[in-house]
Amino acid sequence: MNGSIQKVFQFCYKLFLISFYYWLYLLKGVVIYSFIPATASLLKTSEQFLIKENPEDIGVIFKENYQGYQSYYFASFFSVMFVILSYTALFFANRSDHSFSLAFVIVIIYLMVLFVINYTFVLYYLTNGIKEWKSLLALAFVSSIKYPLRSLYILFILAILYVLFTWNLVAFIALAPCIYGCGITTSFIKYSPPFLEK
Repeated sequence: MNGSIQKVFQFCYKLFLISFYYWLYLLKGVVIYSFIPATASLLKTSEQFLIKENPEDIGVIFKENYQGYQSYYFASFFSVMFVILSYTALFFANRSDHSFSLAFVIVIIYLMVLFVINYTFVLYYLTNGIKEWKSLLALAFVSSIKYPLRSLYILFILAILYVLFTWNLVAFIALAPCIYGCGITTSFIKYSPPFLEK
């Protein structure tokens, strides 16, 4: 009984460590340059933790994964800029009294939803060995249309993260990265499209 409780606590502790190292490496690149490397490392580390092995030192595993994706700082910069510009446009569109403001808000939200879904697929393919950026974008776009249930599951995970953020910021900081990493990892366990080399 005590051994089982200890294993549960060790499991939860390692999940918190995954979240901790995600925020640490995200801030290391001032968010702008580390958004893609840190999130790809989050997915890879979560996969190694849940499926392939049970690493003793999460910090070493996360660091190795981060160094493998560090070269994607340029793509990370454009991704963060897209998110910032979209939120800025959404903020001003909500304050506008123009007749087209509602349509503009719907278009921005639609683009942001597409971005989040495609971004997750891009990260998944990146962690599975596809390195060329054009191939990543093309495969992500095709996959988001071809696998609508998986796209809905991604949105479901993000809805959970949004509720967590509005409920408690401290809980969001502690749990959001590991929820995203473990949720995406478990949802992609049986996902094996023909164009993905294993």
